[in-house]
Amino acid sequence: MIIYSCVYIMLLLAVFLQYFHKREFAFICFWLGFLSATLINAFRDMIGGYDVYIYAEVYENSDYDGNVFKWEWGFYNLGRLIHFFSGNRYFYFAILATIIMFSYLIVAQKQKKRFNYYLVFFLIFCKLYFYSFVYLRQSLAIIFIWFGFLYYVNNQRLNGRLLSLIAGLFHISGLVSLSMFLKRSIFSRNTVFFLFISGFLLIFVSSTTQIFSILGSALENNKASIYGENGSLFNFFYLIEAAILFLWLSIRFKVYNLESYKYQMVYNASTLYMFFLLLSVTNATAARFTWYFLIGPLMFIVHEIESRRKNSDLILLSVLLYFSLVFFRVMFVWDGGDFMPYKSIFNDEPRHGRWEFMEYRSK
Repeated sequence: MIIYSCVYIMLLLAVFLQYFHKREFAFICFWLGFLSATLINAFRDMIGGYDVYIYAEVYENSDYDGNVFKWEWGFYNLGRLIHFFSGNRYFYFAILATIIMFSYLIVAQKQKKRFNYYLVFFLIFCKLYFYSFVYLRQSLAIIFIWFGFLYYVNNQRLNGRLLSLIAGLFHISGLVSLSMFLKRSIFSRNTVFFLFISGFLLIFVSSTTQIFSILGSALENNKASIYGENGSLFNFFYLIEAAILFLWLSIRFKVYNLESYKYQMVYNASTLYMFFLLLSVTNATAARFTWYFLIGPLMFIVHEIESRRKNSDLILLSVLLYFSLVFFRVMFVWDGGDFMPYKSIFNDEPRHGRWEFMEYRSK
C-alpha cells in the first residue's frame, strides 16, 4: 500500500504545485511520480491476478500457439517480437509496462499546457494504473484508440478510424470504440437523454449478463461469455458518476453546440462513456468498455476547468477527490491480495499472494 500511495502523493502534489505556479517543484514531483510508477509496474513479480500467470505461461511456452489469441493477432505478434529478444516473462512484462506507461504520458502531454498534462496523467493513473498490471491486451488497445481519437478530433478522421480498427487486433472489444468515429457532429440533447435512459433501463430490464453472453456467442469468444456469467452487485459508485456526467453534459449542451469540432467530439465521447458506465452498474466487467471512451471525459474536464473563470477551483477539487476515491477503491476493494503487498523481481522473499497456486515454473 505504501509504495502505491507514495506515487499517488507525488503525482497529486505535481498537480497542486503547478496550479499554484511552483513549476520547478511540480516538475520534480511529476517525474519522480511517473518514473516510480513505471518502474513499479515494470519490475513487479507476477502481481495482478489470474491473467498475469496465463500471459506468462503462454509467453514462456516453447509451443506458443497463435490460436491462444485467435482474434488478437496484433497482440500475438507483439509478443513474438518481444520473445525474439528474450523468452523471460519478466522481460516481457517490463517491456509492455514501459510501452503502456509512456503511451499514457504522451497522451497526457498532448494537452500542451503543463498543468493540463499533469492533471490528465494523474486522472489516468487513478483510473487505470492497477488495471495496466493485469489487462495487457486491453491496455494496448486503449492506447491505439486514444491516439486515434486525438487524430480524429484534429480532422484526421481516416487515421483515427484506422487506429481504432488496429486496436481490435489487440483486444477484440476495442472495436466498440468505432462508435466514437462515426458521428461528425455533436450529439443532440435528445440523444444524450436517450442514451442515459437506455443505459439506465438496461440495468434493470436487460442485464448486462445477457449482453456479454450474446457478445460471446457472436464472436465465438468463450471469455466474453464467461464475463456474462460474472455479474456483480449493484454499483452505486458508477451510477452516481454517470448521473453527474449526464447532468453536466445536459447543462453544457448549448455551450458545446457552439464549440469547435474538436470539443464537439469530446462531448460525444463523454456521452458514450456515460452510456457504457451505466451498463457497468450491475456488471463490473462492463466497466472495461468505458476505458476506451475515457479520453473524452479527460479532455472534457480539462476544457471545463480552463474555460470557466468561476468555480474552476471547485471543479478541480471535486475531480481530484473523486478520482482519488477511485484509486483507493481499486487498491483496497478490487485487490483481494492481487496488488498488496508489493513484491519486485529483485526480492526473493515469498509474497503469499492468492494466485501463487498458479505458478507453473518448477521450484
